[in-house]
Amino acid sequence: MASLRFSTGGIPLTGAVVVGYLGFIGTAVGRMTCGWVCPFGFIQDLIHKIPTPKFHLWKPLRWVKYGVLGLLVVVMPVVFVDASGLGHPWFCKLVCPAGTLEGAIPLLFLKPSLWGTVGLFFWNKLTILILILVTATFISRFFCR
Repeated sequence: MASLRFSTGGIPLTGAVVVGYLGFIGTAVGRMTCGWVCPFGFIQDLIHKIPTPKFHLWKPLRWVKYGVLGLLVVVMPVVFVDASGLGHPWFCKLVCPAGTLEGAIPLLFLKPSLWGTVGLFFWNKLTILILILVTATFISRFFCR
């Protein structure tokens, strides 16, 4: 029977420690971690404070996140692999607005020479980011729902 490896030579892998820590904190305090630990959740909370009419997300749309998670995080990395047998992080490549806001945009301003490498993936993610930030003014933590 195969077992999962959570350590190498007695030292826990960083990913397992992070998942365990966030799981423990999330269990202890619930969604409070979204505003305090996750910078993108905090940004959405700040944007939602802009005085605009507020709405609730249509309940059936709350299930879309599971479809996106299943397709981009589970199915595509398993089905579409490179020559070495590794899957790509499709969610990060195609959708991730947090990575665009907190990583790509600051990096492009710090190193303007990287603008030449910007392609379709960046513009797609920037469009998604703008849509999410605009929608977050009307619906609380729109992306996180």
